[in-house]
Amino acid sequence: MRIEGPGRVGTSGQAKGRGSASSGFRLPDTEERAPTTLASSVMGSPGLDALLALQSVDEATERRRKAVARGRNLLDALDKVKLALIEGDSSDASLLALQSEISREKALTDDAGLDDILSAIDLRAQVEIAKRMSRSG
Repeated sequence: MRIEGPGRVGTSGQAKGRGSASSGFRLPDTEERAPTTLASSVMGSPGLDALLALQSVDEATERRRKAVARGRNLLDALDKVKLALIEGDSSDASLLALQSEISREKALTDDAGLDDILSAIDLRAQVEIAKRMSRSG
């Protein structure tokens, strides 16, 4: 087949010589289909990798959330100890609450700065407990 210009299509002598082998519709061989299925299975794996990556991000985010919540709870308990000291409250309720918060599981995050801050809060809470224990004992 030869294109001779706009709107004109002609056949050449070579196309007539080929015979029926070049004309008509033909389904692809099974050998040609095998790479297509292999390619589609390879294409599916990035989706799995992405899901696994998202899951690890979710786990890191959850660890960070728990660590921040523990730090806030420790700060709240330290405030209660401070208020009890200011008010002259001799009960150990605020101290017991602080000890309870310290005993909770300490989770490390992937953020070194946050881990340092949380460790400083934890250390301050332990110092307050030690000071109160030495005064009462």
